[in-house]
Formats: sequence, structure tokens, C-alpha cells
Amino acid sequence: MIRIGQAVLALEEPVAVALAELEAAPDEALPSEGAPPPPPAQFPTPKVAAPLATPVRQSEPRRVRRNRWSGADAAVAVAAASIIALSAAGLYWLLRG
Repeated sequence: MIRIGQAVLALEEPVAVALAELEAAPDEALPSEGAPPPPPAQFPTPKVAAPLATPVRQSEPRRVRRNRWSGADAAVAVAAASIIALSAAGLYWLLRG
């Protein structure tokens, strides 16, 4: 709530009001026939573990990627440098006195 002079601005969220109504409502009891069965005391453990698979090796070695700039990298760098240069020129033009 904000008060500006004589005016009072208040925001009432409908979601907050609906949640407050749900929290204030009494709890509903579950019917005994609709309740799920209780979980078992222990989970059964598997008696036989599956054998581990051997990794498959690739026949040809992986190609090593070189660290080179692509055309898109150069375009982004030129665009960024030009934006910085235009910003500096605009600041100079505004603040030159």
C-alpha cells in the first residue's frame, strides 16, 4: 500500500486472496476405502545384477577442433565494436559543452 498525499494506492492480488481462503478452509477427511495402501516396510533387493556392458571404441580418432574465428564470430565482434564506438561518439556529442 502506498500513500501519496491524500490518495492511497493498494494492490489486491486475486491469487493471494484465493490462497488465503484455501488455507482458512477446514481440512477434508479422506474416506477409509479411498485411501491408498501403506507402503511396504522394505523394498526387495535384486538377487542377480546385470553384467556391465563393455564400452565400444571408435575406429577412427576424434578430430581436434582448432580455435579459429568463424565469419559469425567476426561479424559479432565488428557489430559490438561499432556499437561501442557510436556510443562513445554520442557521449562526446552530448557532453561537449
